[in-house]
Amino acid sequence: MIIKASKEYIKKIIEIELDALGHTLGESFFELEMDNPFSHIYLYEKDNEFVGYISLRIVDEKAELLNFGVKKLYQNQGIGQKIFSFVLEDLKKEKVKTLILEVRSKNHTAIHFYQKFGGKKIHELKNYYGDDDAHIYLLEVK
Repeated sequence: MIIKASKEYIKKIIEIELDALGHTLGESFFELEMDNPFSHIYLYEKDNEFVGYISLRIVDEKAELLNFGVKKLYQNQGIGQKIFSFVLEDLKKEKVKTLILEVRSKNHTAIHFYQKFGGKKIHELKNYYGDDDAHIYLLEVK
């Protein structure tokens, strides 16, 4: 089940981030995002546990993916694909035309994932993460 997150779920989101990504955007970031009318944050629940989430902003016909993760124990089970497909359908309803995101150049799993959805690399930011470059991907929402 996928739900739209509210402030009561911030600790669950942080728990997912720490498990899946090894770091978090932080509680204050999510407090602000929950008040941002352009922000959309969704949680994926399986077996009465929140195991994945995605955060993005939508402005007019453009969306930007902020963060996306699935707990390690639940990876490679199609959950990320379900979350991402759900979001793409939501973006279509919102009449969004493009989704932009950044991904670490060494994160080959994520790069392959976004390419499966039609993502195209449009730019590279050298040393964006300090120890790694960022690849900027664009997906056309169809």
